[in-house]
Amino acid sequence: MMQVAYKTIFAGAIFCVANIAHSIAQPAIEFKETTHQFGEVVEGTQAAHEFEFTNTGTEPLIITRVAASCGCTTPYWTKEPVLPGETGMIKASYNSNGRPGQFRKSITVMSNASLTPNTMVYIMGNVVKRPPTEEEIAASPRVSVAETMAKPGKVEMGKTIPITFEVTNSGKSVLQLKSIRSTCNCILFDPEYDRSIASGETETLTLYYTPQQEGLWVEPIIIYTNDITNPELKLSLEGEVVESLQEEGVGTRRGF
Repeated sequence: MMQVAYKTIFAGAIFCVANIAHSIAQPAIEFKETTHQFGEVVEGTQAAHEFEFTNTGTEPLIITRVAASCGCTTPYWTKEPVLPGETGMIKASYNSNGRPGQFRKSITVMSNASLTPNTMVYIMGNVVKRPPTEEEIAASPRVSVAETMAKPGKVEMGKTIPITFEVTNSGKSVLQLKSIRSTCNCILFDPEYDRSIASGETETLTLYYTPQQEGLWVEPIIIYTNDITNPELKLSLEGEVVESLQEEGVGTRRGF
């Protein structure tokens, strides 16, 4: 019985030693950095960075797959086995074209590393618009208005009234009035107007305003255009909203 017990203990010890040796003899991946901040990236450029890693294990390290969190990030990596003590590379390339604003993207690195088979690295930055060239500025439409503020006076609550501005395009190409924004969301384009003004032309822009709150008001308006030098045309309305124009002794106005 003693011999059997000794044999069992001896076999168990050999098994533990083998397991320890096996766990030690494994590849391991260690990155020099796991996050890279690009800072400002000019829109349209390809922002690229290489993440360097080292095999700190005792067996060859193999990168099996690298996956980015979005299609705008293209990864490349060292394909051949990385020997112990040697270094490899994960390259992340971010396509900033048409993607203004801040970004933070992750890249998952999958390997045969025993402790960390899946490792994450990150790229981040802020895409800013490319400044226009002199040729683009010269060919751009140019928007201007005779008056930036309209004063319709007293307006009856809930009635839609037209507001007009004289808009001129002094540029070389067609001016497009793309969209409109107001804090009240109660000012709209004339639905019958195509919102384009030819080069050298002046047209009457009609907006329709439906007041939603009584009292004195100044309503700021932003019209987004394709004028490179003035993409945001800033206008405003000033007046007073009353419950009823009849009570104020003013003739009623016909709503749109």
